[in-house]
Amino acid sequence: MKRKLVSGVIVGTLIALATAACGGSTASSSEVVHTAEYTLAQGATVSVKADNASVTIRRSETEKTEVTATVRNPDKVKFFILPQGTEPVQELRVSATVDDGDAGRDAGSDIVVEVTDGTVLTIETSNGAVEFYGASLGEVNVVTSNGPINIQSSRGDFALTTSNGQLTINASEGTFWTQTSNGAIDFNGKVLPTRSNRFKTSNGAITVRLAGEPDLTLTITAGNGTVTAEGATNLREVSKVYTARYGEGNGAVTVETSNGNVSISRAGG
Repeated sequence: MKRKLVSGVIVGTLIALATAACGGSTASSSEVVHTAEYTLAQGATVSVKADNASVTIRRSETEKTEVTATVRNPDKVKFFILPQGTEPVQELRVSATVDDGDAGRDAGSDIVVEVTDGTVLTIETSNGAVEFYGASLGEVNVVTSNGPINIQSSRGDFALTTSNGQLTINASEGTFWTQTSNGAIDFNGKVLPTRSNRFKTSNGAITVRLAGEPDLTLTITAGNGTVTAEGATNLREVSKVYTARYGEGNGAVTVETSNGNVSISRAGG
């Protein structure tokens, strides 16, 4: 899976473009709310870069991609929304970066993007939760330093990385390449066998409940923990590395934790 991270550079021109691009904004003494909507081309890319921010992705109920950004302490945050080219837009950049490195979480933002089906996403945030609700996406790349990642009722090819945060994926479908250094992983959904999949944490338990008719070969490592794979066949262990299979085993899933238990089962089982 390709990973593409974008970084925004604010200059006077971009500030002017941001003002023109935003459909509107409202302000209070401590925050500014920016709103905008665009028509995106099929399979277009939306890139979000944010410091000390939460990012929420939802499925758009219209043919428009809509952005709502609440920027707290706007004097500390450089914000812009920048479409690339004319509509239908091929790429849309949303950036809310902290001007003062010591600004802290009080200079954060809350960014909500409602996307059309098939959108490609790249999200990079330093501190804050990243959440998905009901979205049907293309490739998705999320990197957050300190924050949980929560995916609900969504579909896509997900690459998810957080340094300190729990990964929760529920009622979702696709391919999943996930990693957290300090946090549990809780998965309940359908893993497609079209690509390799991974659930990895250094410190935390991993629970995987497989929906549908899984067709997967599992490779499981739990350095200091127990391993269960209910309903799997050919469960074997060699030097604390376990292998097991569901169905014919055509897809591949790697499950790895250094400190924590691993529990794998069929959803609803």
